[in-house]
Amino acid sequence: MRAIRLLKDSSSRGFTFFELMVTVAILGCGIVFIYRSFFMSLNVIQHLSYRLYGDVLLDNKIQELQEEFYLSGTVDEASSLQAQTVQINNRPISFVFSADIKQVAKLNDLSFVYLKIMWREGNKNVQLSRQAYLYKK
Repeated sequence: MRAIRLLKDSSSRGFTFFELMVTVAILGCGIVFIYRSFFMSLNVIQHLSYRLYGDVLLDNKIQELQEEFYLSGTVDEASSLQAQTVQINNRPISFVFSADIKQVAKLNDLSFVYLKIMWREGNKNVQLSRQAYLYKK
């Protein structure tokens, strides 16, 4: 009886060291997973904001090429390859354009443009592309 009462008294005083260490380990793993997912979501948001800027720049460049081709009938490829630096979240990001413009074989008033935009995100290069037909006046 006395042994049972001693066990009952010692367990009612608090947590054992083993229980405390298991609790700390479980909470530590949970916090690590929460932080990891938080930083991964920040990277995804950053990538999507760069991609959104790239999309807008591509659409603007296609519009510029269309206006130039519509008014003059030719497109200066050198002017379309200029790099453009944009401040995104207080970081300068350099977007580089690449254009391939070809005359459609049987139609003189129509040209095909393949436009690519590239930028660097961390240690990898990212690129987007668009294709469009340009027509003359």
